[in-house]
Amino acid sequence: MKNLLLLTFSLLMLMVFACNPVNEEQSTLQTTDSLYQQWVDAWNAQDIEAIAGQFSPDGIVITDTALIGLDALKTGFIEPAAPMLSNLSCIKITEAISSTLAFQSGSYKHDWIKDDSLVGQASGYYSVFWKKNDEGLWKISAFQTN
Repeated sequence: MKNLLLLTFSLLMLMVFACNPVNEEQSTLQTTDSLYQQWVDAWNAQDIEAIAGQFSPDGIVITDTALIGLDALKTGFIEPAAPMLSNLSCIKITEAISSTLAFQSGSYKHDWIKDDSLVGQASGYYSVFWKKNDEGLWKISAFQTN
């Protein structure tokens, strides 16, 4: 079911970009790699504020549940997971970029740490959708993982 949601979300994002062709002269973002690297670095540093700062105020996270809004994301997703997540790495599968929208999908893996001991590992797939705000900053509008 989660894979079906991820596939549906990915296809929807690709259709959005297909209907909004990229104008290379308007877009200063050539790849989503730098945006996603900020995400990975913030999680590996277990920096709750840096992670939260990457989301738009009305951002959405879809994991086992859906959380909407920065306060809900912090208390329901970031704060519980950040202290335990370690060694996050990602492999990009696809991306799409326009002058105001960016999308990346790929696979991830990471360790779960408790009391300085490895208690598990996780892997799966992710999709992340950024939107350029009025200040010209790229903020995560939606993030989904399985």
